[in-house]
Amino acid sequence: MKKKKRIAPEDYRKILSGLDLLDISLTRSESFFNKDPKITFSKLNVNISDNSNFTLTEDGFVDIIQSYKLKAVDPESETIFLTVNATFNVRMKSTEPFTKDFFEIYKELTLQINTWPYFRELVQNMTSRMNIPSLTLPLFKQIPKTSPESK
Repeated sequence: MKKKKRIAPEDYRKILSGLDLLDISLTRSESFFNKDPKITFSKLNVNISDNSNFTLTEDGFVDIIQSYKLKAVDPESETIFLTVNATFNVRMKSTEPFTKDFFEIYKELTLQINTWPYFRELVQNMTSRMNIPSLTLPLFKQIPKTSPESK
């Protein structure tokens, strides 16, 4: 199987240095809390998934959509106890052409560093408002699957 050639490290750095973050906004959120008294909060399995994509606007902006889905499940009954879904729009301006090859690496190395704190705060705030122990998500730590040096 032929390995896909990745963007050169110097090209990645050039595009990254030309990016300016304009704003991050919450564009969609949804939550669910199961009040079943048999579910024990301390024994939940918490899983978080994410997805991202981008579009280039006609006026020269880069709009990145980053979505997170949190699901907390009781491991014994497999009952869903809590879900929190959120979508953020990250608006940027780039002095260099923003390419798909750049984005494939950017979303693994940098994007979540910017959006994760917003999702953490949203989850902690939502769970507190649900009158359950507030759920504090860990710091964002990810070992990238690839690096800009990979070719």
